[in-house]
This record gives sequence, C-alpha cells and structure tokens, in this order.
Amino acid sequence: MLAFKRTFQPAVVMNLIARQCFTARGVCQKVPPRISACKVDNRWLNADEVRKEADDWDFSEEGRLRQAKRMADFAQAQVDQGKIALCDFVAPTTITRDTFHADFTIWLDTIDESRFEDTNALFEWPTQFNLRLADWNYDIGAIVAAIEEKRNA
Repeated sequence: MLAFKRTFQPAVVMNLIARQCFTARGVCQKVPPRISACKVDNRWLNADEVRKEADDWDFSEEGRLRQAKRMADFAQAQVDQGKIALCDFVAPTTITRDTFHADFTIWLDTIDESRFEDTNALFEWPTQFNLRLADWNYDIGAIVAAIEEKRNA
C-alpha cells in the first residue's frame, strides 16, 4: 500500500496497497524525487525500515495492526513538520488500511498472490483507493499529478 496522509497542513500521507513489499518499494523509490522536483518536501517511510527500527517482526494479525499504527504515527510526525509522508507497506486487511487512514491510496494490483502464505490467507480486496495500477505500464508523472491534485484540493 502506498498512501499519503494530511491533516490541516498542506502535507499528505500516501500509502500503496500491494501484496509484497518489493512491489510497493519499486513505485515508492520513483515518487519522492518527482514530488521533490515540484518543490514539495517529502519523506519516504518503508515498512521494513520502520519494523527494523522497532525491532518488531511479528506478522500475526495483531503484529500487522501494530505496524499499521506505527506507520501512521511515523507518517503523522512527518505531516506535523509540513511534509508529505509516502509510505509503503503490506496492509492486507481492511482494518490495517483503516488504522493507517491514508489521504491517498494507490492499489498496486500487479501480482495474483504473495509469496507469503499468511499474507494470502489474510488478504482482503481493497474497496477504497484513489488509484489502481493493474500492471507495470504506469506513468509516474500521472501518479505525481494525481497526488498533487489531491494535495491541493
């Protein structure tokens, strides 16, 4: 899930829904430089790096919910500084996505299943998202434009 979030500031937290983190990471690596080029301060938060900092590798439902909350807290700290927080993490359930509460969500729907059976067992199809990427032929410029449109709304 790649999402952005905003409160009362013109910053946002963006989240990308994906079944595997390497898929989300690929898109996230491309977005921040393009947003920076628009002279907008941003921070990319990668779930693996956040888990590493917390030393929390629990992938149970409870652990995933805790990670969604942790990602939301880290993102909010960036928003409080007036930045766009770009977050990539696997949020396979509605409750993990709702806990994160993104302002803008991209569903990266490019694989049929995760390599992790526990993720496949938990996965709930997203029903709320701002943008769905169904293949690798996406236009990063269009993604950035959609983010900017939402941010300026």
